Amino acid sequence: MSSFLITICREINGIEFLKIIWGRSDVTPVIIFTGIGREHTAIAALNNGANFFLKKGENTEMPFVVLQQMI
Repeated sequence: MSSFLITICREINGIEFLKIIWGRSDVTPVIIFTGIGREHTAIAALNNGANFFLKKGENTEMPFVVLQQMI
């Protein structure tokens, strides 16, 4: 069984969170799962060490299926 941590960032955005954990040389895989986001945000997330960037869409079921597969 794999272990994982879910973090909800309210005071900083996901990109800033990535910079903090990668600045500590943490190699924990990171999936950015967001309700908002544009192409430049996804690129910034991946460039800053995110393993995946997943945006919630109109279909409320599908993103969670994909997220479960990623984990």
